[in-house]
Amino acid sequence: MPKKILLLNFDSRRRTKLEDSLAQLNEDYEVESIKSPEELKGVKQKIHSLFYMHSERMEDFERDIEALQKIQRNLSINVIFKKRDFDVLVRAFEFSLAMVLHKKYTLGDLQKALLRSDLRNFQTEKFDLPHKNLMDLLSSPIKVKNDRDLYRKLYAYFKSFPEPVEFSIYHFDQKNFDLVEGAALENRAVFNKIKQTSLPKIFIGKTLDVDAGRDRIYCAFPVYKKENKESWCVCVIERKRKEYVLNDLFFRHLENTVIYRKNLEKMSGYLDLANKDDVTGLFNQRKLVSDLAKTIEYHGEIGKTFSVMFLDVDHFKLVNDNFGHVVGSQMLVEIAQELRNVLRSTDKIYRYGGDEFVVIMPEIKMEITHKIAMRVRASLKEKKFNINTAKDYQLSLSIGIAEYPTDAKTANEIIDFADSMMYASKKSGRGKIFHIGEVQNDLADS
Repeated sequence: MPKKILLLNFDSRRRTKLEDSLAQLNEDYEVESIKSPEELKGVKQKIHSLFYMHSERMEDFERDIEALQKIQRNLSINVIFKKRDFDVLVRAFEFSLAMVLHKKYTLGDLQKALLRSDLRNFQTEKFDLPHKNLMDLLSSPIKVKNDRDLYRKLYAYFKSFPEPVEFSIYHFDQKNFDLVEGAALENRAVFNKIKQTSLPKIFIGKTLDVDAGRDRIYCAFPVYKKENKESWCVCVIERKRKEYVLNDLFFRHLENTVIYRKNLEKMSGYLDLANKDDVTGLFNQRKLVSDLAKTIEYHGEIGKTFSVMFLDVDHFKLVNDNFGHVVGSQMLVEIAQELRNVLRSTDKIYRYGGDEFVVIMPEIKMEITHKIAMRVRASLKEKKFNINTAKDYQLSLSIGIAEYPTDAKTANEIIDFADSMMYASKKSGRGKIFHIGEVQNDLADS
């Protein structure tokens, strides 16, 4: 059921602004305007919070707030001032209102006001909550990108109690547990319970308890799930304090962090699709342009060299002519995998187009670049392709190399230089490596 929000003294423009802000939050709100406190009596649905727009006179402010609190004692009232007035502001705090906002309130201000209303509702209806601890947690950003970010957020919350809660975060891949952050709270019974648990689609708030002696329990709860990998928080806590520390608002905040991470992954996935080659899965030319600019800027700042290799598969047109484009595409996939296997983990590989590839090799000297180029060329030359009718088929590479800033200082110049070196290799008989002149084979053994 949506949460009921009342607006008092709001014109249509200000109501639209607030509704637009509410729409950006991960909650379901129903907004209704009233023109006087008396109309509050006719609202039958439970009210989550009321926003009161005050313009000028102190007498009007006092009259309206007193009437609102008389009609509904525990109403969560948030005041928005159209203009600053210190005397009225002081009087507002004497009324113990939920929140006082300026007319230029931000989305973060609005969210804090709603969270204060949540706290007020929970404390009057359910049980006492750690008010300050929760406000610090709930007021902190939900921008959690990974489990280490989440650990730091939970650390600030759990350690803020008079008796700090000891906890850890583990990764679970349906077989093994890996400690991500925190003390090693290894308990076989807890881990066995996690292994036997199949997480539902909405898993935040699910907890597993195991006795830890002396009225203490091991409490485990899932904090993230991606495909077959799960992240769990395991903590040791007094049994009687569990609902006090691990309350509904705490889990609601965790749910918001999950939503943020899921959306971030989705956006990252879209970005990957835009930056990846459809056939090989390597980065594409669009990504090369962006990365090359960043690489030049970085190496310029630290005063180090980097290299670019331009690779072309020799006589690849014959593959498409003799065996068809399906076989040709599969060969490109296998070539891409071969490059991944041979090159360093720090090297970035791009499909430049057709049968051409580019590699950015950061923080490397030319002597090492030559040796790696030799290794790449030898690896592909020795590989035998067996795809459909192409049996024991072999290919070779022509490779050109450029070094920043020795050979070129801009992105276009670097690509052009490496490309010209690759063409020099082809003209000299193919299957060679060029940087200024042909790289001698004996260099690989030096």
